[in-house]
Amino acid sequence: MSECCVLCGMMIERLELGPGWTREFRAIYTTCPDIKPALSGTGTRTENYDVVEIVPEDEGPVWAEIWPMRSNFATLNDDEPELTWGFLFHWSCWEMLTFIGPQNLNKLFHYFRSFPIQIEGVVNFDHDYGGLYTYDPPLKDLAPGDETSIGINPSEDQQQDGCDIPDLVDIFERDNVSSVPLNAAAISTIDQTSADTFSQLPIEILQAILIYLPSKDVLHARLASRFCAHIPLPDLFWKSRFLPGQEFDHIFEAEEHLASRRGEWKSLFLSVKRLRHRPEVINRKRIWGLVTSLQGILDRMGNAPCEGEPIRSFFEPNAPSDQIRHWTTAKRCLVPPQKDFIEGCRSLHDRALAIPTETATLLVSTIEVHGRVYICGLHFQQSDGKECSIGYNHSQHQVILTKDKNHFITGFNLAQDRRGIRGISVISSAGTSSWIGNHQDVPKRRLVINSTGEVPVTFIKGGFDAMKLVYLSIFGGDETLIESALSVRDTAVWFPEIPDQSLSFLGPKQPTTDSAHRIPLSTLMFGGLNGQHLSEVHSIQVWTGSERWKSIVAIDVSFTTSRKTIRLGTPKMPSQIALARNKYSDEESIHEDDVPKPETMHEFVIDSGGGERITGLDTIHAPYKEKFLGFKIYTNRDRMGEYPPQSPLSVQSEFPDDHLWKNKTRSFSPETRTIIGFYAAVDSSTVHGTGGLDALGIIVQGLSTQELKAKDRNDD
Repeated sequence: MSECCVLCGMMIERLELGPGWTREFRAIYTTCPDIKPALSGTGTRTENYDVVEIVPEDEGPVWAEIWPMRSNFATLNDDEPELTWGFLFHWSCWEMLTFIGPQNLNKLFHYFRSFPIQIEGVVNFDHDYGGLYTYDPPLKDLAPGDETSIGINPSEDQQQDGCDIPDLVDIFERDNVSSVPLNAAAISTIDQTSADTFSQLPIEILQAILIYLPSKDVLHARLASRFCAHIPLPDLFWKSRFLPGQEFDHIFEAEEHLASRRGEWKSLFLSVKRLRHRPEVINRKRIWGLVTSLQGILDRMGNAPCEGEPIRSFFEPNAPSDQIRHWTTAKRCLVPPQKDFIEGCRSLHDRALAIPTETATLLVSTIEVHGRVYICGLHFQQSDGKECSIGYNHSQHQVILTKDKNHFITGFNLAQDRRGIRGISVISSAGTSSWIGNHQDVPKRRLVINSTGEVPVTFIKGGFDAMKLVYLSIFGGDETLIESALSVRDTAVWFPEIPDQSLSFLGPKQPTTDSAHRIPLSTLMFGGLNGQHLSEVHSIQVWTGSERWKSIVAIDVSFTTSRKTIRLGTPKMPSQIALARNKYSDEESIHEDDVPKPETMHEFVIDSGGGERITGLDTIHAPYKEKFLGFKIYTNRDRMGEYPPQSPLSVQSEFPDDHLWKNKTRSFSPETRTIIGFYAAVDSSTVHGTGGLDALGIIVQGLSTQELKAKDRNDD
């Protein structure tokens, strides 16, 4: 099995393969079940095993076999020998990381544990390792709140050792670098009486400003201003090009010379610039960007403990057991320790907290991880001065979410992607607060104890990885209802927004083949919130795919007025996505089955101006896992539309006498109520060109949840 460096993403090669630097590695390792990470010595990979040099207490160095990138702990039993496992990195990459400063091994180890590991042995940090990998699917085709996998695409530039570059060392160690003194005479001849805006500044001030600007901005300023163009750039400017944030900050050989080489920095800059297209320098810049980004996250994590009452879990078996049995929980793609952690998120610490009945102030801590903001801690303050916290709380990144006295919390609105909770707002007796964190274009969940939103929350429980909140649970004492008793509006994840509370839903509660993934539901409100647009509906347009298991791709509704057509499904058809991807593929490797086939559009025209309305829905499901195959809609004119037009393909035709293989039909009819929309989940694999709508339901204005009933039957 391949294993990749957690710092640069390149493969760690076996002894007989690859460039020398890719075969030299170290590891941050631990021995189960004690999570006390240590740094190994030299490691070796062979065809059958990986070993590292470890130094046990009170013993000399020994070699131990290591289980690299372990994420599945299902085989860990009390009677098994202790196993050494951990994360691998090239020796050169580790040298670059430690050049920034000493590393906290415990923090680094738990940080790596917080991310999924793909089958290829690469940790998926939600970045492309500086262009080393390609995204599958491309980010522009990613479903909202989804995550992408990555595939390696190495080039010659990335095969070179970026740490050991002798020519760079020579530039800074040789003594014959020419000194370029500042031309004082040139400064004295600059005309400061022109109308140029920059001429109003003293030259010394302008030079100081240019030192802090990126080189591209300095170039723009010199192109825009003749006065600025004639100002000589001082030696300090060229020296600043090697400081953090500038274009040569990855040339760390300059660090030990920053206090010397006065007057030589322009020559040094030009000498380094001549090497910038060398493969080893390009790879150095890529890896340096990765390790400095990592260091930034580690700095933001700080040393904050995971606060709250510890709850017993696989990773914390000695904590007190959970005394509450009926938590209402908001989670997405939460992977347990006994399964391969190849996507989603994982909780390393479960924490509980009894929250004050009346909270005066609630502060929320956030952390930025690879360009995304996540919630990491909650801090409650009471008017009498008492305080309590859960999670990682960072005072420098803490924002007041609510500041209401004498009001109790009844729930939360959460913005969640598959890696954790991105945004939060509070539902209380005073109303709903504003959002903290990222919530735009992120799927959302309403977390309440019951659908009225009137029961106070008395306990909360959170699952945390090394830096952020990955799930949240609430409890409300004796009045707590189990999750199945809630309306679908309050149990499902929605995109782009949580539906209005005046709406009711007749259909599946969370149409997905795997409840752990919590595929977001989306609505198609063709009638408007109060049915005001029902008379404007022109037609229902159903897009069907040509493959066996992607029957319904999207549903459009067009109108007789100037209203734009609205869609339930992907903005772009799967065949368009597949076609765009195949343009960049090796034509000889494209199988006939991979050639994109266009979707087919079927139109069902409705005489809405004459009073025709949709009155019922049948959804058709395959016997295996009740996969959604198609649907029928009915109107008050005794008309019916079936999609796909013919009966969907299924195994039923192969076993005509076996009722176990018959398709199942669910019928939804709100009787006297009016249907004003559809809702469904867009299977995330649709954006790969293989999925489709995952189940379908109807939206009714004003129905109570008790009235929503479906009739199930096996097809004859």
